[in-house]
Amino acid sequence: AYVLWELASVVVMFVLSLALAAALRPPAEALARRGLPRSVALVGLYLSVVAIVAAVFLLSAGLVLEDVRQLGRDAYRAHEDLILNLKGHKDWREKLAGALPQSGQLEALLGIDATNLVRSALGVTMGFVGLLANAAVVVVLSLYWSVDRVHFERLWLSLLPVERRIEARQVWRSLE
Repeated sequence: AYVLWELASVVVMFVLSLALAAALRPPAEALARRGLPRSVALVGLYLSVVAIVAAVFLLSAGLVLEDVRQLGRDAYRAHEDLILNLKGHKDWREKLAGALPQSGQLEALLGIDATNLVRSALGVTMGFVGLLANAAVVVVLSLYWSVDRVHFERLWLSLLPVERRIEARQVWRSLE
């Protein structure tokens, strides 16, 4: 089962690289028909895709981090407000306010310490680096498929049964 799981990620990267190559081939050929060398068109298109994806990721990552920070501040304030609202009553609410941990005790109660934070940050960073490495593999494979179209077609057609290859090639070229 583990081997199949690992192969699944390889297959996904392979399929994504094929899809990216197929998506960028028509614009590259259109630019080549307008006089731009095909290699320059491909490099420009791939750099544009990488830049757009990086910009979207950076913008969304900044927004998500700010939302997480705000969530932490809001939760802390809500805890303080709850305790203040419960105090001053002469019934069960006063006892509940006394039983709740004070704001300064929350970090210790939740087990938040510097070691866990560093470990979590390192895990997130390593996951992000792995994602970037996989994305780089997809882009490089896709660029390879784009540069060597004949080899690319032969490769993916070889994965199909012989009797289906002609039909698959026709469908592929009509999609492009």
